[in-house]
Amino acid sequence: MPFVGILVLTFAGILLPSPAWLLLVVVILVLAWILALAWPRLSAPEKLMRVAVIAIMTAVLVTQVAQRG
Repeated sequence: MPFVGILVLTFAGILLPSPAWLLLVVVILVLAWILALAWPRLSAPEKLMRVAVIAIMTAVLVTQVAQRG
């Protein structure tokens, strides 16, 4: 269920009009929080992949904000 929630928030943040990019901020914060909680138990490749996902989501956020002004 959390995966579906993150997926819905991500698509809503991308597809809805202007202030919806705030939903992407929520997604990034939740993903960063989950990463912080799991950090001690993750191996190096797992850490790298999760940081990459957060970086990609941040790039999507910056793109959405730049396009919509």
